[in-house]
Amino acid sequence: MSNAEAHWQQCKNCPAMPEGAESEAHTFEYKVTKEATTKAPGEKVPTCTKCGYEGKAEEIPQLEDLSVEDGDQALDIKENNAVVFKTNIKKDRFSGIKIDGIELEDEDYELGEDESGNTVLTLTDAGKAKLAAKNGDVAVQILGTDEDGNPAAAEYTLTVTNTQPSATDDTNTETGTKTDAGAKTDDTKAAPKTDDSDIAFLVIALVALMGMSISTGIVYRKKRNNK
Repeated sequence: MSNAEAHWQQCKNCPAMPEGAESEAHTFEYKVTKEATTKAPGEKVPTCTKCGYEGKAEEIPQLEDLSVEDGDQALDIKENNAVVFKTNIKKDRFSGIKIDGIELEDEDYELGEDESGNTVLTLTDAGKAKLAAKNGDVAVQILGTDEDGNPAAAEYTLTVTNTQPSATDDTNTETGTKTDAGAKTDDTKAAPKTDDSDIAFLVIALVALMGMSISTGIVYRKKRNNK
């Protein structure tokens, strides 16, 4: 059981807070339920890490919209072209980069700066590999703070083009027909299987026929001799 201040264990038939019950204060961490953008504020909810109690939702301030030196980018997965983002968020005020709301790891990009100290981000092969399953526009946020310390972002659209063949689509180089990956096509028809019992039956039949021929010959000669 829980209330706004604490949580405790009790049977379901006991009062809300029985006398002598031992309670423990909540341990709150914020859970972001709506990301803040440069166009609208976000929302976060304090949530107890032990009992899951959720407090009152709080607003995340709308991000300051910082200018972008280089605009939207494009990535062709097959061509593996370079993707570089530039913004006037100063390098010492940079805090992270998110793609479709997922924050990238340090190994996913190279952090640099231009002659004015502005942030320059270049996606590494590891970062581009995380986009290999996408196809179309994805939202990019370069996060940091402005000169007054207010949360800020430069927002982009990254257009991902995935022109690699599907893993389940394979082309038979000999016939030009498509088959599932791993499937084998064989144009040769298997020879009909001959059962051992069929062979044995044929042998017996041949022996019987030969025996009948011999018997017929003997009978015929006897008849001629008796005449």
